[in-house]
This record gives sequence, C-alpha cells and structure tokens, in this order.
Amino acid sequence: MKKIFLILLIIFTLSCGNPSTLITPPGENLVGTYELFDISGGWLYGAGFRTFDDTSIVHGTLWLGGNSFNRIIFYSNDPLNVPSSTDIGTYNIAFTNGTTEGNYSVLTSSMFESGTFKTSGMNLTFDTGSGQATWTKISDSTGEVSARGIITKLGVTTFMYGTHAIRDDSTQIYYALMSDTINLDNYIDQEVSIKGNLLAGYPVDGGPDFVNVTSVE
Repeated sequence: MKKIFLILLIIFTLSCGNPSTLITPPGENLVGTYELFDISGGWLYGAGFRTFDDTSIVHGTLWLGGNSFNRIIFYSNDPLNVPSSTDIGTYNIAFTNGTTEGNYSVLTSSMFESGTFKTSGMNLTFDTGSGQATWTKISDSTGEVSARGIITKLGVTTFMYGTHAIRDDSTQIYYALMSDTINLDNYIDQEVSIKGNLLAGYPVDGGPDFVNVTSVE
C-alpha cells in the first residue's frame, strides 16, 4: 500500500510540473520575452524596408514591457550576426475582440508601425498588411540581465556569435555581447556595468548566453 501511494505521488508530481515554470499566455499578459516563430512579407524598420522570404534562416527575439518594445531579427547565415532589423521604442495595444485580437502600433525614433494582431495559445501574431510575423512567448520576464566587468573584443570563437564579451566580476558568468544602439568598441578593456536583454535561441554550440546591450556605465 505504501509503495502504491509513493508511485501515485510521483505521478501526480510529474503531471503537475513546477508551477514556477508556467508561462502566462499573451492573451492574459503581453509582458515577456518572445522568440520568432515565423515571418513573411515586407517590413519597415529603422534602416529601411526589408522583405523576409526565407523564414528557415531567420531568427529573432521580441521583448514587451508595460509599454516598451524591443525587437531584433537576424539572418541565421550571417557570420557576423549583424541584425537585419532592430527596433526599440514604445507600443500601444487596443483589444477589439476579447483578448484574442485587436490593433497595435509601435513608435521608435525612426519609424512608425501599425496593424492588427491576434493571440492564440502562446503565439502573438502581428500583421501590418504588407508583412506578418508570429512570435512565441517563452517567458513572462523580459530577460534583462546586468553585469560588471571588463569588455573584450571577440575574435574567432567556436560558437561564432557576438562582437564582444564580458565576465561578471561577482558571478563569473561569461556573456557574449552585441548592441544595436551602442558602439561597444568604445569600452574595450574598460571595467563597466552593462544592462541588456538575453537573446532567445542561445546559447548554442557550447557558447555563452548572448546579450543585446542597452546601456553601459
């Protein structure tokens, strides 16, 4: 009887999982980190108009705060990991059908984007009329990290992503870095404090976490 009870307890525990790992669907809470699932058509962003026609080689991360918007998209076959599209600004959402669809707009320093959106499960789909992108929510956190240490320039590595790196003085955690807003070359060999957002889909090939740096002090 005792063995049966233990077996049932194990099954119940496994079926329930860890509540702390549960992610709130975007229809209930938009705030969080999203990984690009699919993208097609043409998109206007800070550097111009880009058509994404081969989604198999595109990856990206979207962070939504209370009203803050941070989106970065890469071509996977770019050896330098130079962003194809980067947008940092604010967004507005207006639901028109419960919590499953509505209208949205994004404003950055160099562009304005608007269209409709839909939520389905963990997916959030934006449609501008000329392009459509579906993002899958992977965390209720915006993935913000901070570290203090010396910034170094990355050369040839086994993991092949990032332009710079930093090892946090207190935790000894090593991060690969990039930034679409800050010239990290200005801080090489200097001890600084950085803040940024973790990029979805990393680490890979035995490499470190990959951070998009948003501030350096």
